[in-house]
Amino acid sequence: MKKYQISDQQGYPIEGFIIEANNDNELVRIMNEEHKTFPGWSFDEINNNSKIISLNHYAQYKKTLSKLIKQMDSISNKIHDELFNLACQGKWEEWDKAQPVGTELYVDNEMLRNTGDQNIDLLWEVLDKIEEVKEKIYNKSA
Repeated sequence: MKKYQISDQQGYPIEGFIIEANNDNELVRIMNEEHKTFPGWSFDEINNNSKIISLNHYAQYKKTLSKLIKQMDSISNKIHDELFNLACQGKWEEWDKAQPVGTELYVDNEMLRNTGDQNIDLLWEVLDKIEEVKEKIYNKSA
């Protein structure tokens, strides 16, 4: 028997359901993750509303998605780290030059969101959008 994951038309996995098929890819049974069978469901009902993909394919899908989320985090961190430098080279340049070497300062996100620099504002939009996309992915996966 081969086991498959059920996915919606967009390819997003429908969590909690597995299909078992024989070697001719004929549906044998539909079950949840606890292997409880759902009698009465036909292959046509599943096939009309979803795609059936290999569990191995689904595992690779989740691995790739996780990798992409980590890359988005890395990009966000790099952008965020450079916002202060950008502010000090632009709108905060005079202030920055007046600071003695070794000055320690705590800069929070609110300060960086209110620099008055349009480019920094645009970069905040990118950071906000990345977080919004990640949230949608997490909610879809849950």
